[in-house]
Amino acid sequence: MKAESISLIIDSVCKKLGIPYCSINPHLVTLEEDVKKMSKIYLQLKQIMGILSEIEDRHDLQDLKESMEEIIKELDDADHLVIRLARQLGEENVN
Repeated sequence: MKAESISLIIDSVCKKLGIPYCSINPHLVTLEEDVKKMSKIYLQLKQIMGILSEIEDRHDLQDLKESMEEIIKELDDADHLVIRLARQLGEENVN
């Protein structure tokens, strides 16, 4: 974990100072890639939910709406969990 902490500190300082830096630490690179992937997937799911909601409204599908509300709540919970985990990982890597 110490190497990840050092890479994270160097990365954040370089960003603040406007210095281009790309970490070669595979753990930090993988973490950043995974967070980006999860963000894209989350946005795609939200878009899909919007499309499904339009279809449900157009055809007055009441049961679908209740199911969708549960799915949306789960997506929101997952979003908050992803953000919390990313913060925890960041704090662990800094300490």
